[in-house]
Amino acid sequence: MKAIGERDTALRHRHAVFAESVADTISAQADALERLVIVAPARILEVIRDRLSPPARARLVSTLAKDLTKIPDHELTKWLRPLEFG
Repeated sequence: MKAIGERDTALRHRHAVFAESVADTISAQADALERLVIVAPARILEVIRDRLSPPARARLVSTLAKDLTKIPDHELTKWLRPLEFG
């Protein structure tokens, strides 16, 4: 059985790998993007933003360091509307 610290470290590593994958996917599609807004928990957002390619970073107009995964769909507008014209 892994110690709590080991599980925490493994989880953070998996989150970082996921965030890097998201950034790489966005970067690969950067030429197809007009504007980019990223909403993610702070740690994930930081990794994504740091790993974006220069063309993707140039299209980044706004970010929100917030986990919206448990927010009901009908409440998302409240969080996303202010980012619309970033």
